[in-house]
Amino acid sequence: MGVRISPPVLNLGVLPMQIVNSIKNAFRESYVELVQKTTWPTLSEMQKTTALVALASVIISLIIFVMDKVITFVLETIYSLF
Repeated sequence: MGVRISPPVLNLGVLPMQIVNSIKNAFRESYVELVQKTTWPTLSEMQKTTALVALASVIISLIIFVMDKVITFVLETIYSLF
C-alpha cells in the first residue's frame, strides 16, 4: 500500500466566471452566425422545396401501400394453401 495523494484543489472563485464567459461567448458566436453568415431561402425557393417534399412523401407512401398490399396478398395465398 502506498500513500494516496489528493488531486490539486481547483480555484472555485475563478472557475464559475470562466464558465459564464464561455457560455456568453458561445451565444454571441451563435447569434453572429445566425444573423450574418446564414443564407436564408427566398419565399419561392421555400414553396418549391415544400411542394417537392410533399410530392415525395405522397409517392413514397403510395409505394409502401402497394408493397404492403402485395405482401399481404402473397402471404394470405400461401397461408390458404396450408
